[in-house]
Amino acid sequence: MLNGSPVWFALVREEFAPKRAEMEYAIPSENARTAVRLVRDVAAGSEAPTPLEVRFVASGDASLSLAAFAADRSRLDPTGLFTNKYVARVLGPAPT
Repeated sequence: MLNGSPVWFALVREEFAPKRAEMEYAIPSENARTAVRLVRDVAAGSEAPTPLEVRFVASGDASLSLAAFAADRSRLDPTGLFTNKYVARVLGPAPT
């Protein structure tokens, strides 16, 4: 065993693990065709294999506003029960 896995798993995993970077973008669906064409044009100039995945998801009405999140945080956790040092450092002290 090596780090909780069989030794063969570590050897095979390292040998065949793909070395790659990934990027993900959210773009309007009406721009998908153009975006795919542009990515394929750029990839055509490279010898490296360039996998491309396109996904479509339904739009949502979730607010990305920090102010709206802070208001929800105060409303849903008025005593700061779910706040810890990290959360307090990132989001500020617990609501009082």
